[in-house]
Amino acid sequence: MRTFVTAILLLVTALSAAQFYGYKDQPVPGQSRVPTEAAGDMRIEQKLGAMVPKDVRLINEEGRTVRVEELLGKKPTILAFVFYDCTSVCLDVLFNLTKELKGLKTQEVGREYRVVVVSIKPTETPAHARSAKMRTLENYPKERRTKITEEGFQFLVGEEKEVRRLADAVGFKYTYDAKSNNVVHPAGIMVLSPAGNVSRYFVTTEYSAFMIREALATANEGKMGPRDERPFYLACIDIDPLTGARSLNIMNTLKVFGLLTVLCLALFITTSLIKERRALKHGTE
Repeated sequence: MRTFVTAILLLVTALSAAQFYGYKDQPVPGQSRVPTEAAGDMRIEQKLGAMVPKDVRLINEEGRTVRVEELLGKKPTILAFVFYDCTSVCLDVLFNLTKELKGLKTQEVGREYRVVVVSIKPTETPAHARSAKMRTLENYPKERRTKITEEGFQFLVGEEKEVRRLADAVGFKYTYDAKSNNVVHPAGIMVLSPAGNVSRYFVTTEYSAFMIREALATANEGKMGPRDERPFYLACIDIDPLTGARSLNIMNTLKVFGLLTVLCLALFITTSLIKERRALKHGTE
């Protein structure tokens, strides 16, 4: 009887642990730090001075096909790669960028510079881009929102090969898995000169209004700013912190071990009960 009670208590403990592990593995917005110089298929390779391919064709939030040359508009441009249904790093990129742009009170989006946001998820549509643009504009001061300002914010989608051409040109390396429709990507923005050269990188989701103002001024003069020497950049959570490649989901591993523990305990209980019954039977004989 004592063996049976002990086994039941162990089983309850194991089931509680398994439930705990399952709870921890809920989809929670996450991000991870990755060494700037990490090798792998997901990183930011700073290519100061690189020219963006102006013939890349993208689709804006209105469903119209536009070339990158049109998007630049002979003004400094802040370029960001995100995907619109992302609930983690991408939200930080757009929210923090818009927050700091509000501090540029003498420089307005659309008049002195432009903001171009490109989706790196091929399945997203102009409707996704339109929704993301509306959310972004809601965080911009109403008294400063004009038609010029709204046109200065460009949210786009496009064919994977076209988006890749643009991203590769500026060193933005990301992976897309068509089977799972999952995107793994770094966080950061680039500032382009009016001619379309990369003038500055920010490999983070945090940037001050002062830094952006300085970067725009440098880009407007056609000059190259300094490299971002931060030792880490932010990225999605399923990243190997040493290589920049995708890593094993540790919580799924714990779930497997939890299941094996339950199975082993069930075997232990069964064996113990059989031995106890045999002992009782021999004792009665």
